[in-house]
Amino acid sequence: YVSYYDDGDTVFLHCARAGVRIQKLYQLFLEGFPGAEPPNEVFWVSRLSACKGTHQRARERSSAIISKEYAHSPISDLIRGILRHHPGTLARIDLGREEYKAHGSVFPGWIQGPTPAAVEMRKYLEQCGIDFDAYIKGLVGGRSRAVLIDSGWQGSMQSLLTNAFPEIKWRGLYFGRSLLPGHDRSIVNQ
Repeated sequence: YVSYYDDGDTVFLHCARAGVRIQKLYQLFLEGFPGAEPPNEVFWVSRLSACKGTHQRARERSSAIISKEYAHSPISDLIRGILRHHPGTLARIDLGREEYKAHGSVFPGWIQGPTPAAVEMRKYLEQCGIDFDAYIKGLVGGRSRAVLIDSGWQGSMQSLLTNAFPEIKWRGLYFGRSLLPGHDRSIVNQ
């Protein structure tokens, strides 16, 4: 699969955690082929960070995944989770407000609302989008195709990236489970 797409116009991205382990195994495998160079880009991103980074470009998909991750938790937990590395922003938000007790499943509508936390969250996600765009541009380096290498597959990361960056042909090479209920059928052939 790597050889098939290794045409000089493809970047191979080993997704954080499982993809990094797969990369190490692939390097061991290639030791039997003198001169073989493994694709070694690591895509340091989680599904949640991809949601944050693509929210400006693929709002509906991003919001749906975030709301699913926090479906049974209050919005206050979602806010803490998304903004956990930004204590200054969290300090400006009164998480005890009644409207932050709703479940995270309402995130797609809530994020568009007037609450102080929603306003802060929109600002934060806008900056995440700017930073993520630069990260993707640097990783892809002008190539037209990117192959995600990871374990397990539900299609959420590839679906997000396909919708957020349609100018890049996103493909997936997955080791593990696949085609689970709720997968994005539009990208199965990729």
